[in-house]
Amino acid sequence: MKFLKQIFLFAIVALTATACVKSSRQDKTDKDKAHTAQNSLDWKGSYTNDTLTVFLNDLGVCRIVTAEKSIGGEYVWDTDGGSVLITDEEGHLELYRMCEGYMESLTTGSKLNKVGRK
Repeated sequence: MKFLKQIFLFAIVALTATACVKSSRQDKTDKDKAHTAQNSLDWKGSYTNDTLTVFLNDLGVCRIVTAEKSIGGEYVWDTDGGSVLITDEEGHLELYRMCEGYMESLTTGSKLNKVGRK
């Protein structure tokens, strides 16, 4: 009887471990298939409005140009791939939501249109 209990316990542990591995793989597959601005939009390039132009390259480097100055900076994508956090070389931060053909400041609400977008 003790032997049957051990086999039963082993079977439960094995089934639980298999279910966890499958669940982990499914989560990774679902995340890989996620449709985000980062992996689905043509986001690299220039964005502009009447007062500001932002250039984003694919290496995490950007340039911010206003009538008064041109300054370098860096950006990182948020974890869900929908927004970028820009930090200029003076330490100012700005969060932008990336959209098809434009990006929008989540701080000020200003919209910058993608240059060359038809």
